[in-house]
Amino acid sequence: MGFTFIASSAAYNTGGATTIDTDETFDIVAGDLLVAIGSDVTADTTIAIADEDGGNSFTMLTKRTLTATYSAVGYKIAATEATGKVIRVTYGVSAEFRNVVVMQFRPDGGDTVSFEEGDNPATGFSTNPTSNAITTTGTDDLVIGVSTMRYGKAYSSPEIDGGAADGSKWEEAGNSYLALWYKLYTGAQIGIVADITEAVGAADWSCDFLYFKSVAAVGGIVVLRRRRM
Repeated sequence: MGFTFIASSAAYNTGGATTIDTDETFDIVAGDLLVAIGSDVTADTTIAIADEDGGNSFTMLTKRTLTATYSAVGYKIAATEATGKVIRVTYGVSAEFRNVVVMQFRPDGGDTVSFEEGDNPATGFSTNPTSNAITTTGTDDLVIGVSTMRYGKAYSSPEIDGGAADGSKWEEAGNSYLALWYKLYTGAQIGIVADITEAVGAADWSCDFLYFKSVAAVGGIVVLRRRRM
């Protein structure tokens, strides 16, 4: 298997501030993959994610706006080693009702990880946030569902391709909810979607996929032959 799930953490805070940290620390090993979503309810501003020292800065995808809830998804491929560090979301201005969810994965040693697809969220108003469909092509793939929900009550039953997720993490802040859930695949998947249930009643939502591929290093022996003159 190309990826191993290592840890997850989340946090929320309703007071105004320019940052929020995960509740737990991460022991990041060189080469790890980190995935996160951060949001706030009050401020339409920039959202950046990194570790607490400013290292391991995440690549941020397009910011999403959902009924005055602002969120952004980010990832860090091939992280550098950082032991006992929280992951921090930083906002351009002071924001209220802030939250963050982070997952950490470890690819097999020597594997090359690439971000293949994502940043194409579906939106709606219902009890079942559902992403647009994607097709995977690798033999060691990580597919992550990501959802933001406004005025929701509780998440439950995260699925990918109609089956239970291998793992999930969610957090709420005021009237904003965030969720990440994932599934590992060892073969190509055609037209799969991620979905999750809003457990109490219909809400405004966005739902998307992140698709990462892990490719093993190619080893071998190079034989040099002397050319005859």
